[in-house]
Amino acid sequence: MSFAMPLNDAEIRCLEKVAAGRYTNLLRAPDEVESLILLGLVQNALVMAVPYTPNRYDYRLTTYGAKTLEALQPSKNKPRR
Repeated sequence: MSFAMPLNDAEIRCLEKVAAGRYTNLLRAPDEVESLILLGLVQNALVMAVPYTPNRYDYRLTTYGAKTLEALQPSKNKPRR
């Protein structure tokens, strides 16, 4: 199964930011993250649900998103000699 999805540079950078944990404790997903959610590469996880306050979410890679990012960056995953 091929995980190399055709993504543009901005989507790849956003995928890297999600993998690095930059999108945590947010009220809603930024537009660039929302497009990756629709592609099935990113998911949200409820962090805080307190009555009378807005819910907070963390955004992280799905398994498919992690495999796609790994396929797009093979040089970073090669063992060093």
